[in-house]
Amino acid sequence: MDDIFVEPLDSFKEYFEKANTVGFQIKSLGCNAQFNLRLSSIDLDLLEVELGLDFPKIANTYVSDNYVKILCLGPDEWLLITDIHKKEKIFKVLEEFNYKENYSITDVSFNRVIIEISGEKCNELITSIASVPENAFISGACTQTIFANTQVILMCLENNYKYNVLVRSSFSEHLSEVILDQIKFI
Repeated sequence: MDDIFVEPLDSFKEYFEKANTVGFQIKSLGCNAQFNLRLSSIDLDLLEVELGLDFPKIANTYVSDNYVKILCLGPDEWLLITDIHKKEKIFKVLEEFNYKENYSITDVSFNRVIIEISGEKCNELITSIASVPENAFISGACTQTIFANTQVILMCLENNYKYNVLVRSSFSEHLSEVILDQIKFI
């Protein structure tokens, strides 16, 4: 069955295009499949083998390969992000896996929107609307923080240059407006 979904920031596409300059680019990455996993280290080791993926073990870091990003949000919590069209395949593996201990799998696919920002002005933009540690600007880091009174997860894709901002769908327009307004002053 095909899911019917609307890109939450579709109405901002034109505003994003107008805001793009040599020093700053912004776009919405559309809808993605996202799964929140809570599991023990024993099950994590077995699941890595089953999926053929290496999960990050240090909180506030992520790994990425050709089809999935895996964020370590805490000592026993991970967020898997993949293309929306791979959702059923990955969920089936997660659901049918023979877990040894307590676990939790939650499909949070439409909970967050991903906004990609890039360019030499990104660090200044981020620090103007959020308080983040210096290591948030290093590739492979992910930080749960507040942007303009809105909870987000900030992923650094390229040192001091390119980021994904995961924001709750219900706050995505608000945050987009703040970013578009703030970038005018940087």
